[in-house]
Amino acid sequence: MRAPNCRRMPLQHLRYESIAPVLIVERVGPTRDFFRDRLGFTQTAVVADGDDVGFAMLEKDGVTIMVQSHASVIADVGPDSARAVNETISGRGAVTLYVTVNDVELIVPPLADTDVIVPLRKTFYGMHEIMVREPGGHAVTFASRLPE
Repeated sequence: MRAPNCRRMPLQHLRYESIAPVLIVERVGPTRDFFRDRLGFTQTAVVADGDDVGFAMLEKDGVTIMVQSHASVIADVGPDSARAVNETISGRGAVTLYVTVNDVELIVPPLADTDVIVPLRKTFYGMHEIMVREPGGHAVTFASRLPE
């Protein structure tokens, strides 16, 4: 729904530079370890939250994933804004990750003992994919294009 008197603005000078998911979790460590230790991402930034990790950024091959704890979100934006973020997520705002890789078969072994939501499959839209649940609870699909 558009705000009143809101006109569509031409954005020819605006250039999008990147988009990166921020996975909000109870504990950063298990999700960070999943991407770092199983999938080969490198931790490029970390922010402590007391004795724990409040935020971590990971990168691999130009792909960035951020992980932030609920407590860190509250500390960062305040309780009212954090509550609005939570309401957005629980009110049908959930996001899954769809990660395209060059060969999905290569990602299957490190995922073997994870919570597989959708086993390896070939789709009608030309992708070979598997969906798992990472330790923080988010669904992550890894996919590669099927040969034509």
